[in-house]
Amino acid sequence: MKIRKVFAVALIAAICLSLYFVYAPASAEDLALTAQDGLCVHHPEHTAECGYYLETGENTCSHVHDDICGYVAPVDAQPCNHTHDASCGYVEARAEVPCDQGCTDDLDGDGMVDHVEGCAYQPAVEGQPCNHTHDETCGYAEAVEGQPCAHVHDEFCGSTALVETGVCVYAQAGCPYCVVDWQWSDPQGFLTQEADGSWSMDVPGVSASNPVSASALQSFLPTEIATRMENDTMPALAIAWDLTAIPADGATSGDYLLQAYLADPTYALTDAAAPLQVTLRLGGAETLIESIPSGNPPYDDKIVTGVSPAGTTINLFDYWITDQLTADNTDEEANKDKGINANHALLFTAGETNRKDEWNQWTRSKAPYSGIVDNELDNGYPKLNLDMTNASNVTSGRDGTESLAYLFDPKLEHQGKQSFSDVKGLLQVDSDGYYYYNSTRNYAVYYSDTNSFMLYKYPGVVSNGASGIVGQFFPFNTGAQVFGSVDANGILQPKSINSLNQIINHDLGLSMEVEFQQPMDGLVSVSENNFRPMVFEFAGDDDVWIFIDDVLVADLGGI
Repeated sequence: MKIRKVFAVALIAAICLSLYFVYAPASAEDLALTAQDGLCVHHPEHTAECGYYLETGENTCSHVHDDICGYVAPVDAQPCNHTHDASCGYVEARAEVPCDQGCTDDLDGDGMVDHVEGCAYQPAVEGQPCNHTHDETCGYAEAVEGQPCAHVHDEFCGSTALVETGVCVYAQAGCPYCVVDWQWSDPQGFLTQEADGSWSMDVPGVSASNPVSASALQSFLPTEIATRMENDTMPALAIAWDLTAIPADGATSGDYLLQAYLADPTYALTDAAAPLQVTLRLGGAETLIESIPSGNPPYDDKIVTGVSPAGTTINLFDYWITDQLTADNTDEEANKDKGINANHALLFTAGETNRKDEWNQWTRSKAPYSGIVDNELDNGYPKLNLDMTNASNVTSGRDGTESLAYLFDPKLEHQGKQSFSDVKGLLQVDSDGYYYYNSTRNYAVYYSDTNSFMLYKYPGVVSNGASGIVGQFFPFNTGAQVFGSVDANGILQPKSINSLNQIINHDLGLSMEVEFQQPMDGLVSVSENNFRPMVFEFAGDDDVWIFIDDVLVADLGGI
């Protein structure tokens, strides 16, 4: 095993910061149809375009038909009820009825046949028309064709039509520009919500000799909020801060009420929305992220700002064998009992000097060498769990069960060791709210003057071996040592040195401790109605131990 990067991790947890709104959209049926529905600063009065109008009743026309309007009522025809009589002269015409007795005699000599009794013969009768003239007694009337009224309704006749109520579209769907609820976009976790719902931010270490400026505060404050509009859309809106209350030469103590406002004046907070305010408390006890290193580091335009969430402590350690500035890429037998290796069973080496101590050798495979440490912490630190029965002549007689506090306790001094406590700025936050550090994305450099990491936008140092992965964690090597140029696309390119180069400081350690609370079901919310297990994810080669509540849960002790 080659022990180069030794990480004792009390706990590393990826913490998800997510938010969502729970709401029930209003339906049109739920809205009271009053003149105030839908009115807001964006829609102060109803217009024809918004679709609002009140219900009015129907009133009939009071116009009386006259000669001007031309109205004629239709009249149905009525029949005459006259009965023919002697006075009207009506005679009904009859046709001749022929003789059925064969009569031929003219008995009276008048020249006409006289028909015998019982003969059916009847002479024809010429009809006569009725000369009755229709009058009021006979009831006769002709039909009359009706004519429509040409009257046009006006203010004098009093006619109104029935008009149904129309709902303003703003009342029906809600205003798309009125904010009714919001949440800070604060992935770094700088802001704290108090019991009364208000927000605060503590900034420690501020004094007359170390004031905090408005520009420094700007880097801590959110620049965006997640919102819910009246129409239930949920856009993210940019915000700006009024920091005029902060003195020009910086604030040194006390509380300040900081006010934010929506950067786009198209939008507005409703009375239902909480004010965009944060109480700034200077000199508080909670540790927050430090500012990025001062000065002009190389390629300073290729740097991103890391975060340091509250409740997370990162300690960094530089180890050496003979001298802190001496190259550590070669081995000498005498180095097994010098510096950080002195009198210890766990050795920092550059090669394979003794195959008998398996925990100090490379396994020649991707499989880690586990079991180097005990399954429980010893007073807060890993404890060796080595069988020293067949130890090499170098480690024979050394304690195979000793605590590794000599490596990871920043308060404990040891030759070949320098500790840097509570280092800031290593982590970032992804889109799901998880804190992470990924050396294949960001090369990290430690700056002792600010006790913080400088994160470059690009990885640095190529790994030794066939994989040739770009992105190693060597925080004591500067950007000038590992980066060589910026290409035509503005991407920072690493130098052609690999992880075994003599300029690389290999012997180092890091411990990270995170306080967290896990839900009873182990699930955290990542969005509305979307939950997933709380997880810690690690990807790397070796040299990591992870403990939760002092119990070992992941062992990548070495390869």
